[in-house]
Amino acid sequence: MATTLEEFGIAVIGEQRLHRTRPSPRLRLCYIAIIDYLSGAPSKVILVDNTSANSLAEAYPQFLRRGISIITPNKKALSGSYQLWEDIFSSADAGHSYVFHESFVGAGLPIISTLKDLIITGDEITRIQGVFSGTMSFRK
Repeated sequence: MATTLEEFGIAVIGEQRLHRTRPSPRLRLCYIAIIDYLSGAPSKVILVDNTSANSLAEAYPQFLRRGISIITPNKKALSGSYQLWEDIFSSADAGHSYVFHESFVGAGLPIISTLKDLIITGDEITRIQGVFSGTMSFRK
């Protein structure tokens, strides 16, 4: 029988010790094991999250604080609570890591990167209006 990552993390580190030494008791043990493993790499590490898992999105700050950069289209991390958004980007600063994100809406149009490019080149966005898709509903 194969050992799962969660079982491996508990077997090596010990569940009791994990709960004593980790600041976030809500963080799943398998994420703690992954964070510990990746942060021990000899060079920079990037986590590519192609899920829509809310639990993984909520763990982004812990990854980022440990220097693990994230690339994701996961909308839950960046369109949920403002507190999580702040935690993600302040953790990236603290851990000298990066967050790259994009979400394709409106028949696959890269809305976020286009808006970002417009702002970087000095354009001012004063209004966006329309029905783009199920991801971005009508806003005025």
